[in-house]
Amino acid sequence: DIDFNTGNIDFDGYLTVKGSVADNFSVAARDDIEILGEYGIGSVKEVVSRGGNLLIKGGIAGKNRAVVKSTKDLYTKYISDATVICDGTVHVGFYCLNSNIKAKQVIVESNKGKIVGGAIEAEQKVEAAYIGNDHEVRTIIKVAGFDRSKVKEQLDKLQGELANARIHLSKTKQRFAVYASSYDAGMKHNKDYEFVRELYFKAKEKVREIEKEIRALQKYFRVKGEGEVNVLKKVYPNTSIQIKNEIKEITRPETAPCFFIHDGEMKEM
Repeated sequence: DIDFNTGNIDFDGYLTVKGSVADNFSVAARDDIEILGEYGIGSVKEVVSRGGNLLIKGGIAGKNRAVVKSTKDLYTKYISDATVICDGTVHVGFYCLNSNIKAKQVIVESNKGKIVGGAIEAEQKVEAAYIGNDHEVRTIIKVAGFDRSKVKEQLDKLQGELANARIHLSKTKQRFAVYASSYDAGMKHNKDYEFVRELYFKAKEKVREIEKEIRALQKYFRVKGEGEVNVLKKVYPNTSIQIKNEIKEITRPETAPCFFIHDGEMKEM
């Protein structure tokens, strides 16, 4: 556990917490954070992954205090009364209640999953089986949307950069292989060998970075239109759905609608 025995944790690497994080404490790490305790976290001060994914196995019961931030994806069973800021996708097992969430996508994965209350702000997509409830709790869903043609331009540019980066990698790999085959203890401090070795690993990392950017952009093309809110079963009254500048107030229950932007207008199917 992270509590008075450990104090707050800020670690320059990957962090696994086998228990939980006590109320009012904070946890931060440079890379992935896993919090594996069965009961998740409560009113922590904050949990921050500065450069990785965040797994909170038990869920987040924030008591209107907890702040959770991740630069990649977040995985948790539920989110209640918390603030979540995520640069990737928020994957929730069962429900989001009265929470403020900002992310590229917010996906509630259970076939009975719910978003009730609070405000969800996504760039690409929000999906859940139910949005709102019978009590007509005010629920706000906003999808900023995107320009599909501009994303396509970015993707085409990156595909070109990737092709060039792979050619460069192939050349540096061949050059490095020549040096490596003749490498021995006498070459340990050979500057040419170290230079070629560094070139090879930089070229390899460059290819990985571009491939990662391409995978991120490809997610846009799995979204309907230029922004999507997909309700798998039912959306209830007093729910506001906004995609780009188009707003729809739900005034009666609707079964399994999917809202998306096409040609500047909100469509429903």
